[in-house]
Amino acid sequence: MPPASASRLRLRTSAARDAVVEIILQMAVYAGLPAALNGLFAAKDVFAQRDRTAAWGTR
Repeated sequence: MPPASASRLRLRTSAARDAVVEIILQMAVYAGLPAALNGLFAAKDVFAQRDRTAAWGTR
C-alpha cells in the first residue's frame, strides 16, 4: 500500500496525526530511513490536503 493511502486510511479511522507520524518513525527500524522519510513526506502531503479540505468545509 502506498504511504499516502496508508496515511489517509489511518486518519479516516480517527488516528491522531501524532500516532501516524510515530508509526512511520518506528517503521524506520524495519524498512530503513529512506522508506520512513518517504512515508513522512507522504503523510505531510495528506495532512496538508486534509487541512485544505477542512478549510472549505468538506471532507
